[in-house]
Amino acid sequence: TIPYSMSEQFNKSDLAINIFDVGGGLVRVLSGSPFSRGLIKWDGKNDNNEYVAGGIYIMVMTADKHTSKAKIAVINNSK
Repeated sequence: TIPYSMSEQFNKSDLAINIFDVGGGLVRVLSGSPFSRGLIKWDGKNDNNEYVAGGIYIMVMTADKHTSKAKIAVINNSK
């Protein structure tokens, strides 16, 4: 679970979330996923429904023309 803050002027439907590996490869698209205001849940899987390897990932959140980035450390991603 990843906490975030978002201005009230945006709706949750305006939020697009992409997760990339450190090489810039797209790992997961969370756009359209059900998440509550203030919390994003990522199951640690890629778009092929496979668990990702341990390492550093970059989350890019976009709402309207505003973008925010955060690092995510996956330490142990077991089933």
